[in-house]
Amino acid sequence: MKYLFFIMLFFAVFSCKKDKIDEPIVVVPPVKEVEIKVEPYFGTTKLFLDSTYTTSDNYKIQFTDIKFYCANLKSGNKSLSDIALFDFRETGNSFLKVAGISSDFTALNAILGVDSARNHSDPAAFSSTSPLNIMNAGGMHWGWNPGYIFMKIEAKVDTIPDATTNCTHFVTFHIGKEENKGTINLPSIPWKISSEYLSTATLKIDLNQFLISPQIIDVKTEYLSHTASGQELLSSKVMQNFSTSFSFIP
Repeated sequence: MKYLFFIMLFFAVFSCKKDKIDEPIVVVPPVKEVEIKVEPYFGTTKLFLDSTYTTSDNYKIQFTDIKFYCANLKSGNKSLSDIALFDFRETGNSFLKVAGISSDFTALNAILGVDSARNHSDPAAFSSTSPLNIMNAGGMHWGWNPGYIFMKIEAKVDTIPDATTNCTHFVTFHIGKEENKGTINLPSIPWKISSEYLSTATLKIDLNQFLISPQIIDVKTEYLSHTASGQELLSSKVMQNFSTSFSFIP
């Protein structure tokens, strides 16, 4: 009986192994992505926060903060992203990285700011991964009626043209409100193939051009806007100039 038991056990185990079919291993290929980075410049020179540059008025200027939102980023009728936030001090050149194929996005059209519907939504209601979530906004939400700050540039300036550098004159542009939304319309995106699954492009902001075109911003006398009452003209000028300071690096 003892031997009969082991013989029966052997055939039972062998039968189970024979009937078992190995499941195929499913290999999921990496998702193709597109990435847009942002590189601030001052004229032809790469811009670094807290470094000193010279304006067309011969003022010395040090930029201390550069942030902005873009909404409804698309190419024609193809959506690239609903929202993206650039925060130079906190995240460097990072701006946008999403699943996609570069050939689907030949141009860039976007709102410079936050679209009307989301601008007045509860910032705590957005998902924890959204740039609009109050924990990710990084001081880009006022918490009162106008909603989000669309763009923020802060700087220190030395307005006395001499041999010394003494940047004690503060420049603060915090622009929001519906009437100040800007646009970015660039006809082509010069994608570069970084790998089999990643294409990248670099968006340039020229802060020298921002100060002079299409209108001159004299940072000695035009240095403060929180988009409050009485600051409408400067707020509009700042946003118009900022909108035209974008281009892609070839």
